Amino acid sequence: MFFRLSNTEGRKELKVVFKGAQMKHNFTPKYLGITMVCTLTFNEHLDRTGKKIRSRVNLIEQLAKTGLGADAKTLLALVLTYSAAAYGAKLWLNSA
Repeated sequence: MFFRLSNTEGRKELKVVFKGAQMKHNFTPKYLGITMVCTLTFNEHLDRTGKKIRSRVNLIEQLAKTGLGADAKTLLALVLTYSAAAYGAKLWLNSA
């Protein structure tokens, strides 16, 4: 993957051969759970993280209907959503 600030070569595909077989090029690879794109905009990562958080919020809403106390709901919200949202923030937060 090439990292660049210009989109002029944004879809340039690398051709890498390893042990005689050409490896498949991935335009949005994941590295340590962070989805990378060649322009370092992190839009793809934020979209995927948003979907993950939405599914977790839906789970919390379903559990809240079961009669769990407010403390349990608060704890679930903290554990399930904040950890996903904050992961990698030091990397992508300053890229804007």
